[in-house]
Amino acid sequence: MKQQDFDKYLRQVEPSARESAFVSALLGLKPTQTKAYIYQLLDQGKIVAHGANRNRTYTLAT
Repeated sequence: MKQQDFDKYLRQVEPSARESAFVSALLGLKPTQTKAYIYQLLDQGKIVAHGANRNRTYTLAT
């Protein structure tokens, strides 16, 4: 998965569909792959996490 794909996805979907499990299913990635990629983007400051645990969603950083 490329960053452009993830960015495009976050721009197009509703906030309720921005959970890591939904992203995994949509992009065809395993949950562990998706979480690793999400953590990388969080560390780089490219996305922002909202909520905790199962209620966590992600948006692009502004």
